[in-house]
Amino acid sequence: MRFEAGYEVYFVADCSGGVTPEAHEEGKRRMIQAGAVPMTWMAVMAQLPPPTA
Repeated sequence: MRFEAGYEVYFVADCSGGVTPEAHEEGKRRMIQAGAVPMTWMAVMAQLPPPTA
């Protein structure tokens, strides 16, 4: 897994889903338990560089 290779792993929590709300929450819990860091889509957008002219 990428964690073992030394990578920091992030996931977009509000853009991922499951078949049910419970499945969605369980999936997020499993990713967090594995060491992934949840982010919102707005936080991801804030990390993108601005367009250059």
